[in-house]
Amino acid sequence: MHFCPGAQLSRLEAGLALKEITERFPNLRLVSEPERIEPFLPWGRRKFPVAWD
Repeated sequence: MHFCPGAQLSRLEAGLALKEITERFPNLRLVSEPERIEPFLPWGRRKFPVAWD
Protein backbone atom coordinates (compact mmCIF):
# COMPACT_ATOMS: atom_id res chain seq x y z
CA MET A 1 0.00 0.00 0.00
CA HIS A 2 1.24 3.49 -0.85
CA PHE A 3 2.08 5.84 2.01
CA CYS A 4 2.89 9.51 1.49
CA PRO A 5 4.97 10.96 4.34
CA GLY A 6 3.90 14.50 3.40
CA ALA A 7 0.15 13.79 3.47
CA GLN A 8 -0.31 14.69 7.13
CA LEU A 9 1.67 17.90 6.70
CA SER A 10 -0.44 18.83 3.67
CA ARG A 11 -3.67 18.28 5.62
CA LEU A 12 -2.35 20.42 8.49
CA GLU A 13 -1.32 23.23 6.12
CA ALA A 14 -4.68 23.15 4.31
CA GLY A 15 -6.55 23.30 7.61
CA LEU A 16 -4.53 26.28 8.80
CA ALA A 17 -4.97 28.08 5.48
CA LEU A 18 -8.75 27.54 5.45
CA LYS A 19 -9.03 28.74 9.06
CA GLU A 20 -7.09 31.90 8.22
CA ILE A 21 -9.19 32.59 5.11
CA THR A 22 -12.49 32.21 6.98
CA GLU A 23 -11.26 34.51 9.76
CA ARG A 24 -10.03 37.20 7.36
CA PHE A 25 -13.03 37.00 5.03
CA PRO A 26 -16.07 36.16 7.19
CA ASN A 27 -18.50 37.08 4.38
CA LEU A 28 -16.81 34.84 1.79
CA ARG A 29 -19.40 32.87 -0.19
CA LEU A 30 -19.55 30.51 -3.12
CA VAL A 31 -21.19 32.21 -6.15
CA SER A 32 -21.49 29.25 -8.51
CA GLU A 33 -20.72 25.55 -8.73
CA PRO A 34 -16.97 24.71 -8.57
CA GLU A 35 -15.47 23.04 -11.64
CA ARG A 36 -13.59 19.80 -10.97
CA ILE A 37 -10.22 18.93 -12.47
CA GLU A 38 -10.69 15.67 -14.36
CA PRO A 39 -9.64 12.94 -13.71
CA PHE A 40 -8.04 14.19 -10.49
CA LEU A 41 -9.32 12.96 -7.13
CA PRO A 42 -12.61 14.44 -5.85
CA TRP A 43 -10.79 17.32 -4.15
CA GLY A 44 -9.20 18.89 -7.24
CA ARG A 45 -10.88 22.05 -8.51
CA ARG A 46 -10.17 24.01 -11.67
CA LYS A 47 -12.47 26.88 -10.67
CA PHE A 48 -13.84 27.78 -7.25
CA PRO A 49 -15.74 31.05 -7.77
CA VAL A 50 -16.21 33.06 -4.58
CA ALA A 51 -17.13 36.63 -3.62
CA TRP A 52 -17.25 38.65 -0.44
CA ASP A 53 -18.99 41.81 0.66
